[in-house]
Amino acid sequence: MLTVYQRLYRNLITLIPQLETPVEGAAYYAPPRIAGDIALHCAVSKVEGETFEVEIAHDELKGDQIRPAPWLALRANPAHKSAELLVLQDQWSYEVVTSDRNVPNPRRSVMTVAALNHLAMMINLGGAFRAVDALATENT
Repeated sequence: MLTVYQRLYRNLITLIPQLETPVEGAAYYAPPRIAGDIALHCAVSKVEGETFEVEIAHDELKGDQIRPAPWLALRANPAHKSAELLVLQDQWSYEVVTSDRNVPNPRRSVMTVAALNHLAMMINLGGAFRAVDALATENT
């Protein structure tokens, strides 16, 4: 049986297979599937040793502008096939899993399951991230 951390990693890799060999600064995009749907953006923000950090954001309407907003930040380890949640933002709050003083958030488990459910929902709804470089080549 997989742990929640292994399931987070599995879902992340299912959505973005290129993350099995992460490249710092790599960017991915999942366009809206229907009019009015959100677009998703993903970037590998850090690669350090065996781990990498990835941020997934959705488009947020601010006034007349649509711009990316933080949503999930995860740290993953391909060697161990596991990932952990670092940050979660939903429509109500922005929460970190561990404080600057390395104190775990008492809602850590709930937040991790919410992140797992978000990734699973993206998979079930047919979300598919593509490398931004690949999109640029297709549009030329």
